[in-house]
Parts: sequence; C-alpha cells; structure tokens
Amino acid sequence: MVGGGPADREYDAAAAYSLGEFGVPVTVGEGEPVLPLSLTVGRWLLGRAGIGAGAGEAAGSAAAGAAAGGRPAGVRR
Repeated sequence: MVGGGPADREYDAAAAYSLGEFGVPVTVGEGEPVLPLSLTVGRWLLGRAGIGAGAGEAAGSAAAGAAAGGRPAGVRR
C-alpha cells in the first residue's frame, strides 16, 4: 500500500495505527500508533475487506488485528 506523506518511509506490516485523534475509536496494533492518516485509512479499509493484517477487525478492537492471522508484506509511505 502506498500513501502520501512529506517523506519516503517504510513501515513494518505490524505497525500500529489509530483514528482516535479524529474521534473514531479505532486502534489496532501494539505500541505507539505510527502510521500516517493515509496509511491508517488504507489499512483499515483493507482489513474491512478481509485483506491483510486487519482482516476481521471489529471497530475499536486492538486485539482483533492480532487474531486475524493474515499479514500484508508491508506498508509504505
């Protein structure tokens, strides 16, 4: 997945993300959320479609991503 940002950077497929700062109670992954908004939304949408690390996530469930089993190759900004 490719997203917009001020600099090139690669993130591990397990990188955490959150929509909390936008008032949406969705946080997935362990540790500090690091994905920028573009990759957060993209990863969340892929998960909702049953593709990648977020497959099978319930909105707001941090444990769901770990239970999903599938992992994308990575995310890139």
